[in-house]
Amino acid sequence: MIHIAAVGTGSIVEKMIDAMHQVEGVHPCAVYSRSMEKARSFQLDQAYDSLEDMLRDELVDAVYIASPNSLHYEHTLACLEAGKHVLCEKPFASNLNEAEVMQQKAEDTGLILMEAITTTYLPNYQQLHSLIEEIAPVRVVQCNYSQYSSRYGKLLNGEEPNVFQPAFSGGALMDINVYNLHFLAGLFGRPDDVQYRAAMYENGIDTSGTALFSYKGFSASAVGSKDTAAESFVQIQGENGSIRIPGGANGCRVVEQWTNEEKKIHTVDQAENTMVYELDFFRRLVNGEETDTGIRQTKLVMEMMTKARESAGIRFPADRKNRQPGE
Repeated sequence: MIHIAAVGTGSIVEKMIDAMHQVEGVHPCAVYSRSMEKARSFQLDQAYDSLEDMLRDELVDAVYIASPNSLHYEHTLACLEAGKHVLCEKPFASNLNEAEVMQQKAEDTGLILMEAITTTYLPNYQQLHSLIEEIAPVRVVQCNYSQYSSRYGKLLNGEEPNVFQPAFSGGALMDINVYNLHFLAGLFGRPDDVQYRAAMYENGIDTSGTALFSYKGFSASAVGSKDTAAESFVQIQGENGSIRIPGGANGCRVVEQWTNEEKKIHTVDQAENTMVYELDFFRRLVNGEETDTGIRQTKLVMEMMTKARESAGIRFPADRKNRQPGE
């Protein structure tokens, strides 16, 4: 049994703890929050308002990190230093440099480090490689994940939600377009060119934007929006047909294939809580049943995101060279 503690108390932690109750071989044992009241509200075995105290708990085997984006780096390094395996929520880090340091620390300690990203581990996503071969050559790919955020309204009212703050490495690209980038990276690899066109708030953060990727023979666009609501979808167009995924890359609930005006549905039933798939893969990694942590794809996505931000002039305090944990 792998005993997993959580860092953070947002809704995504609630969803992951629910997944832990569904996946055999893992047990949610503790929550760390700066607020003891919030930590206790999860009603797990232990609640901590000190990360150091939690990491000294010998019953904790692994840590799920869901703190603000800018803290993933230092929290991951602290957990690995304490001998804990780490499942780190997307986006993995603030930039590629941090991701490389985190990977090196995992290698030095011999511990498992994996990004918690639903898309990669979904059964319906994993069947796309073979379906794409049937419609190839690919000519156009469109990804759109648009979801109006209640926190955007708070931003407009003068509040400062973490997700829209450069200090916390926030923004639409980092928060939701990351799903689209993982979708593309896992299927098509490294693009030849990366550009990002964003709607910018006065504090220098992107509230929505379109990332453009050039591949050999085709282009791909990835829209991520937290300031508008629209249909989320993925569409892959090839000379011999097309594939459409209503609902977007983060769920992949339905896969439609169109060939010669004939529509086929290639859909595998998936769990309601799609986080069970990434969690079960993490369990297998820790138990030695799998060896590929997905770090190469994670680093590729961080490279794509870093280049996208650079093209749009979006910079975070975390981008300072040689930043040390805690700075």
